[in-house]
Order: sequence, then structure tokens, then C-alpha cells
Amino acid sequence: MADSEGILGTVVTGLTKWIKQPKSLQAIVGFICIVGGLAGLFYYQASAIDTKPLGGGGARSTGPVVTEGEMTLGDQGTANEGTAVPLTYENDNDGTYQCTVTLEWTDEANANRRYTNQPDTFDIEVTAPNGETKSGTGTNPQGGSGNIVVNFTLGKDGKETDYTGVWSLNLTLSDAGDQEARFWSFFDRADSANTYTLTIQWLYGTPPSADKK
Repeated sequence: MADSEGILGTVVTGLTKWIKQPKSLQAIVGFICIVGGLAGLFYYQASAIDTKPLGGGGARSTGPVVTEGEMTLGDQGTANEGTAVPLTYENDNDGTYQCTVTLEWTDEANANRRYTNQPDTFDIEVTAPNGETKSGTGTNPQGGSGNIVVNFTLGKDGKETDYTGVWSLNLTLSDAGDQEARFWSFFDRADSANTYTLTIQWLYGTPPSADKK
């Protein structure tokens, strides 16, 4: 025990003499200043970090509402003549104020010079989540492409129920347009189906009309 106390006393005495030296005191003061400066820098950086939770997309973001947020969905399929194709799509972006549904198709050309391919006609009916329903009909030019565009836009005051939720569509190929023989109908070739492409675009956030108030 005596040896331990003697060693401790020697260490304490040595540190005391070292601290009393001018250079040693300067080193201690400099070390304290450096530590204090680093602590202040870390505190400033931590206070500048934005700790708000991240949003889930669209208008659910904690940041400013996006005036022209957009979500586009594409789909393809085959429609048989006279048979409705029921489709449903969900838009979960809050504050949706506009929706544009575009149906496109391309009709085949004439089978050969002895035939004339008759145009195809499509019908579409679209129902918004708030119950609003619109429809459209389109016929392509002979041997060409056709399209139908159905648009939904909330009123200018922006107070109506928005278009967030499930959208229901029914599209029908009402006339597939047969390949008709030019000289004798006995040789007509029936056409009973066609492929289509569907595009749905939703705009969400603050309606432009609301920005102008």
C-alpha cells in the first residue's frame, strides 16, 4: 500500500509542476478552446437539419402542395365485338382535381386489293369516385387509328369532392368492321376483335383556378 501511495504522490507532484509551466498552461487552454469550438459546430448543424417526417407521395407530403402533380397509368387489352370490358383503377392521391382518360386503337389495313376493311367503333363510359359519369364514342378512319378522350375537371371554385378513389370504366368494341369483298359479299371476312391502349392521367394538388384567387 505504501508503494502505491508513493507512486500516486510522485505522479500528482509531477503533473502539478508540469501544469505550472507556461507552455503547459497554453496547451491546456488551446485544447479546451478546440473542444468548445467543435461542440458549437455540431450543435449548429444539428439544429439546421429538417426533422419533419417524409410524406407518402402526392399531396400527402408535409411540404407545400404541388400545383401540378401528375400520375399516369397505362393499360392494354383486347376487346371482342359487342362485349363490354369492365375495368377499375384506383387513384390514391389526395386533392385530385382533374382526370383525362384516353382510349386508342389501330385498325388493320385492307386484306388485299379485293377487300375493303370497314372502320372500327369503340364506346367508353367512365365513372369517377364521386359518382360523376361521362362517355364517348369514336370511329377510326378506314385502315387508320382512332381515339376517344374523356376529361373530368372539378369546378372553378375547387370545393367539390375531389377525384381520389376508385375509377370504373366500361369499354366496348361496338363494331369491329369486317373485311368486305369488293365484288361479292359471299367472300366477306368477319372481324370480331381489336386491341386497345388505355391511358389515364390524374392531376392533383391545388387546382389552377384556386391559385388565381
